[in-house]
Amino acid sequence: MEAHIDLRITLVLLAGLLILVSLLQPLATRLRLPASVLLAVVGISIGAVSTFLARADIGGTLGTVARVFVDLPVDSNTFLYVFLPALLFQSALSIEVQRIIEDAGPVLLLAVVAVLVATFVIGFALAPLAEVSLVACLMLGAMVATTDPVAVIGIFADVGAPSRLTRLVAGEALLNDAAAIALFSLLLTMQLGGQGGGAGTAALTFIRQFAGGLIFGYVCARIVASWFSWLQDLRLAQVSLTVALPYLAFIIGERALGVSGVVSAVSAGLVLNAIGQPRITPGDWLFLHDVWEQIAFWASSLIFVLASLLVPRLVTSVGWHDVLMLTVLVLAALVAPVRLLPIVALTVS
Repeated sequence: MEAHIDLRITLVLLAGLLILVSLLQPLATRLRLPASVLLAVVGISIGAVSTFLARADIGGTLGTVARVFVDLPVDSNTFLYVFLPALLFQSALSIEVQRIIEDAGPVLLLAVVAVLVATFVIGFALAPLAEVSLVACLMLGAMVATTDPVAVIGIFADVGAPSRLTRLVAGEALLNDAAAIALFSLLLTMQLGGQGGGAGTAALTFIRQFAGGLIFGYVCARIVASWFSWLQDLRLAQVSLTVALPYLAFIIGERALGVSGVVSAVSAGLVLNAIGQPRITPGDWLFLHDVWEQIAFWASSLIFVLASLLVPRLVTSVGWHDVLMLTVLVLAALVAPVRLLPIVALTVS
């Protein structure tokens, strides 16, 4: 009986988080802040209060609610396998593929080369201070090397920036996530002792995983697009196919084929974006986009809240050495040549 009560409380709290996410949107607009910032602040606050109440062993309903927040069944696999494929796919599905192809050079420069440069700058800056291996420092560098385009694109819209600049940032942000996670996965394999042969072998493995992900995502999207012709005017069935697509591409690519699941999901979204629209009616395509926009809104909002809930538990043992390393990390990220590459790309293109 207690397990059923906890399940009901968990579902109610998750529903409450969705309500909170909705109510914070107009507040973020009024304050002229990215909604993600408010979601993170609220999530950290809830996590801190819940952790305090749980450790104080408060009884009653308040204590039960606090323990549910503290013990939410959320870990890295939840973010990786539940939220990430949907977010990557929706971003790829909504981007202007033809325009991105026209700017493929600058986008790939920013999304792949810049991520590699930033990863190594940050990793080598941390290595002398960290009590872990260089590979572990590079893993952290890969985690923070990418940029979040939401606030930047919002500023571009406010100041009337050229549409091409917005496309470059959006395209770079989409592909740099794929490049960074593929690089992180490779470094993790090396850290665990599963990759030998030095830098050359690592580079070839990265290229194989990246290229293999592109090919597998392309194949998956072609198969799904071919099924659209059987489902004319059945928009709910069409959307259901597209919901299955990123998860199958991600998980099968990652776990069964040994390629980058992230790149597979992005590739599937880009290919379906390019070839799917002519195969269904304009109304059904618009409906598909609306559904995916809603899915992405739920996923991105819950990621910020749920991840922020974990922060108070993770910072309880932070010391001055950790503060020093954090400072070095921030400075390395700011001075990394990757920050100059957008200007260079726009100048030479």
